[in-house]
Amino acid sequence: MIYTGKPAFLPYLRYYISLLIWVALTSCAIIGGGPSGGKKDIKPPIVKNVDPPNKSVNFNASKIAITFDEFVDLDNVYKEVIVSPTLPKLPEIFVNRKTLTINLKNTTLQPNTTYSIQFGNAITDINEKNVLRNYRYVFSTGSYLDSLFIKGRVVEALSHKLAVGYKIELYKEGNDSGIYKKKPLYYARTDSFGKFNINYLPKGGFLLYALNDKNDNYFVDEGEDVGFPPGVLKVDSSMIIADSIPAFPYVPTQFYVKKAQLSNHSLQVKFNHFIDSVNVFVNKKKFFTVFEKHNEIKDSFIWWMSEDFPEMEVSAYYNSTHLDTVIKRSEKTTPLKFSFEVSSSIDNSNYYELPILLKANKPVDNINLAKVLFYKDTSMVKDLKYKNIDDNRTVLALLYNYEDGKNYKFKFLPGAVSSIFGDKNKDTIQANLIIPGLKNYGYFEITTITDEGNYIFQLVNESGTVTFYKNVSRETLVKIPFVNPGKYKARLIKDENKNGRWDGGDIKTRREPEVVFYYPGTFNIKANWELVGTKFDLTKKEKPAPPKKR
Repeated sequence: MIYTGKPAFLPYLRYYISLLIWVALTSCAIIGGGPSGGKKDIKPPIVKNVDPPNKSVNFNASKIAITFDEFVDLDNVYKEVIVSPTLPKLPEIFVNRKTLTINLKNTTLQPNTTYSIQFGNAITDINEKNVLRNYRYVFSTGSYLDSLFIKGRVVEALSHKLAVGYKIELYKEGNDSGIYKKKPLYYARTDSFGKFNINYLPKGGFLLYALNDKNDNYFVDEGEDVGFPPGVLKVDSSMIIADSIPAFPYVPTQFYVKKAQLSNHSLQVKFNHFIDSVNVFVNKKKFFTVFEKHNEIKDSFIWWMSEDFPEMEVSAYYNSTHLDTVIKRSEKTTPLKFSFEVSSSIDNSNYYELPILLKANKPVDNINLAKVLFYKDTSMVKDLKYKNIDDNRTVLALLYNYEDGKNYKFKFLPGAVSSIFGDKNKDTIQANLIIPGLKNYGYFEITTITDEGNYIFQLVNESGTVTFYKNVSRETLVKIPFVNPGKYKARLIKDENKNGRWDGGDIKTRREPEVVFYYPGTFNIKANWELVGTKFDLTKKEKPAPPKKR
C-alpha cells in the first residue's frame, strides 16, 4: 500500500454528499405539499355503512353510527342539523375519523313516531371541506314510517323578495300560542329559492308559520318577520301549498312609548310601533295641540304648543283601544334656535310640482315677502309667493313661474320669517339654486286600473326606497316629472283599511297582510327621456312600454 497523505474515505465523500442532497430535496417536496400530479378532490364524503340502517322501524337503539369513505368533519351543527319532531335538547353528535355518531342515550323518544335528522350542510370531508348536502337519517319507534310532506314557498310580502333561510314551523292544530312560547313540533328551513319541504309527517291538522328567527329561539319576537297560510292545514295526504306565503314584520300586541321628551314648546314621542291616533292630556283634560307632525309610518310624533307645560300626560290609542300612558315632565335644555333652509324639491317624494321648498325646525307663522330679496339670474323680481304644504307648517313652497336652467337667488333679511312662537331669523339667510332642466331627469306616466277599492301606487328604486306614491282607485293617470335616472319598479297596494299605508297581517286572527301587486318587469328611466303610455291593469299582464325620447 502506498501512502498518499489523503484520508481513506475521501473517494466516497462525494457520493454521500450527493445522496444527502437528494434525500433532503425529496423530503422537502413531500412535506411542503408540492405538486403531486393528482386531481383535486371535489367529491363529498360517501356513506359506506349505517348502524342501525337508515329508515329503520321499531327503533330502540341508544346511538346511531354513520361511517364514510374518508375522514369527515362537522360544521355549524346547531344551525344546520334539524331534528323533527323537535326534541327538548339536541342529541350529542360528534365525529371520530370516518364515523359520525349520534348519541341518543339521554334522549327520550316518543312511541310510534317517525323521526328525521337532517344535516343540511354540516357534513364535510376533513381536507377539502366538500359538503355532503342534505343527508338525512330517518327512523320510526313504531312499525312504519310516516311518509306525508308539505311543500311551499315564502316571499317577503311587501318587496316580493325570496324569503331565504326562514324557519318553517309546524304546530298541532289548537296550539295557537305556540309561536310565542313553545318549540314547534316539526320544522325546516327555506332554501335559496325561498322553498321548503317538511317530510315524514303523520296525518293530522297543523298550524304552519314561516319565521325569520334572528335570535334562533323558535319564537316570534319584535323585529322578526312572520308569515302563515290562512287556516289550519289538514294533512290527510301530501300537500303542496300553491300560493306563496307572504312574510311581514311582526307587530307586538303590546304597544309602549320608547322615548319621550318635553321641552322648547314641544313634546316628542316615539312608540315601538305605528299608532293610529294619540291623545295628549294636561291636568287630566284632553289638550288640543297647536300643530302635530309625524313621520310616514306614524311611530314618531312631535307636538308644538303655544306654551311650555311643566308636565304632560300622553295616552296612545289603537283602533280606539287604550295602549299605553306616560307622564312626562319638562326638561331643562338649551333653547332651540329657530332656523330654516331653502332647497330644491326634486329629491323629496311627492313635491315634484313645487320646485323650491323652505323647511323650518319650528312651525312657520309668516313670511314677510317685503324682506325677501328674490333674483332671477341678476335681475330682481317681485312675484314671489308662498304656501303651506304640510298641516304642521314646517314645509312651505316658494311659488314662482320658474324656468329650467335659470339661476335663482334668495336673500331673507333679518325678521323675514317668523315662527308661531314669535322668534324670527336674526341673520340674513341666502340661497342660490338652479332649477334643474328636464334634460337631466326622466319623465314617467302610468295609468293604473283597479277595482273600486282603495289602492296606493308606489314607484320604488333599486334600493327599495319609495320615491313617489299616490292614492288611486279605478282608472287613474299618474304623472311623475323629475325622476332621477335609474331602474324602478311600480307596485299597487290594496289599502283594505283605508289608512294610507301598507299593513302587515295578524297572527292571532291569522289575517294575512295587505296584498301588494308588482308591475311585471323593470322601468329603465333615462335622462331627457320619457316613458309614457304604460297601463298597470291588475286584470292583465303587460310588458313595460319602451321609453320615448323628448
